[in-house]
Amino acid sequence: MSMKTINRVLTEEPYKKMWDYFMYFESEETVKKILLEKYSYLDTLTAQTLAYHNTPKIIYYIKQARAYYKAAENSNILVKPLLLYYGMTSLSKSLININDPYYPKTTSVLRHGITTRKLKRAQYHFLDDEIKIQREGLFILLNEMLGGSILPNNKRFYVYELMSVIPEIKDSYERLNRASKVIPVNITQNYLNPRQTTLYIDPQVISLLDTSSDNLIHILNKSNKNTKTEFSYPEDFNPNAPYLKLLWENKLGYHVLDEPLGFNNDFFIEDVNRRFYIRSKINKDINLPEISIHFILMYILGMLCRYESERWGEIVLSSSTSDMFIINDYLNISMRKYPNMILNHLFNELFLFIK
Repeated sequence: MSMKTINRVLTEEPYKKMWDYFMYFESEETVKKILLEKYSYLDTLTAQTLAYHNTPKIIYYIKQARAYYKAAENSNILVKPLLLYYGMTSLSKSLININDPYYPKTTSVLRHGITTRKLKRAQYHFLDDEIKIQREGLFILLNEMLGGSILPNNKRFYVYELMSVIPEIKDSYERLNRASKVIPVNITQNYLNPRQTTLYIDPQVISLLDTSSDNLIHILNKSNKNTKTEFSYPEDFNPNAPYLKLLWENKLGYHVLDEPLGFNNDFFIEDVNRRFYIRSKINKDINLPEISIHFILMYILGMLCRYESERWGEIVLSSSTSDMFIINDYLNISMRKYPNMILNHLFNELFLFIK
């Protein structure tokens, strides 16, 4: 899936303005037009039939997601994660159905696609909880549609692994004496060569990616999803300088800030204000799309407050653990960022809501 343009929207209320754009998908006329275009690879009659059938479903998904998020915005923390998770599932279904005219093909894809231990230990710590990937379900469809790795059945991820690569909670995560897996990237523009972006990165990136300065360029270029871009070291490169200096060249002539897909590289991630970071792989050779990471984390939180009321109550209402500090920070950023990421894919545009 790709982004064609960047849409910078100036607004005093970024969250509200973001949801205003979802109203575009609450009109039968516009949704049917989008679906006919998306399904145009089918024969005309089939495309028209499926567009007619799916239009009300997609409108319902969007309206339902809006209602869940609105309720979450005004809800008590005791139920907020569950509302946000179901809001996420509705948004995710709308994206899947717009791109897959036959969704759902079977009842098995209606499952969550992930699971977690239902009975938590007495000495429970949220960051040490784990998630297990299932063979089929909503998460599997969403992850594969976004270009994520095909994950083996029963593949496990720990919460701390997933939390460590979300840029907006980097500070909170590190205050819990945990090692964040994202490093900020400072960028400048070469006005003599508009196609070239200069990056300044903390040398810790070498240990973060478990590589050497000689091999860094190789692994970054190997992870490029666009063959028209390339990383290199400048002629004045100094491995002992306070910051590593790298060059990124886009042969199509775009500076990275003007490129809707940014670096379009598995090792780079952006925050909601489009600041860039380098991230490590989550574990071994697996790097999940950010939407997939948020989906997993909110699922764990949603199931925790739904099925483990005692444990969830201890986290929320007592001061015995520091879990609530990171959870509260995560809920706030996910509520803002997840719908924005889905909106980007629905329009195939990068929406930046700038205050």
